[in-house]
Formats: sequence, C-alpha cells, structure tokens
Amino acid sequence: VGECVTFVRKACAICNQHYPERSGCILVVNVPSYFQLIWRVVKTFADKKTLAKVKILRGINEEILDGLLEFIDFENIPPEYGGNSMPLGEAPEEKLLWDLMRHNNHVALHGTEDCGGTKGGCPFCSFELARNY
Repeated sequence: VGECVTFVRKACAICNQHYPERSGCILVVNVPSYFQLIWRVVKTFADKKTLAKVKILRGINEEILDGLLEFIDFENIPPEYGGNSMPLGEAPEEKLLWDLMRHNNHVALHGTEDCGGTKGGCPFCSFELARNY
C-alpha cells in the first residue's frame, strides 16, 4: 500500500505540473466497493480543480447510465453501460492501439527483426506524424 500511495502522489504531482486542466471531466466507472478507501487517500494529492471534475459512477446499470448521459451522448456509450455504440474494445481505434502496444512490447524485447522495421514496411515502424508538435 505504501508503494501505491507514493506512486499516486508522484503521478499526481507530475500531472498537476505538466498537464494542468487537460480534462474536462474524469469519469470513473464500476469501481469496486473498496475503492472508497483508496480514493480517500488519493484525493488528498490531487488539485482541487481536478477533484471537482472527477465523477465516480457505481451502482446499478441505470444509475451508471444516467451519470454517463450527463457527459456523453447515448450513441457514444457502450452497450455494456446501456448505450448503443460499439462494445468496449471493438472500435477500430482501440484495436489499432492494442496492435501498436503489442508491437512496441515485442520490439522492446526482440528488436525489429520480426516486423522488418522501417525498411521492411512495418506500419508501426514506418509511421509518420501528420504534423510536428
């Protein structure tokens, strides 16, 4: 628990310093019952403006759906929460992100020999940014 609290404290400090006011709303959905204990500790490290944006949604499905509908249109809520968008994990963007994560983990362990790297036409290794940041 001590390591977890230390990590959360450092993560909050970094986010507050480098990414202030990036989120309009933070929805935490379907948390286990013991989350309240952890949240009491964690929220002492977060900025008051950030805390005001955090909404914890738990309970029966209708309560969660009602909470989500305050911030998200019905057609963008996954069916797991009562909406009618694609199921969680099925959006093309989510699948592409999973593929990228698997690729990056594989390259970190084994290098680019399997995928061919930039010369072999790997879609991830030869990715070009649409713009420079």
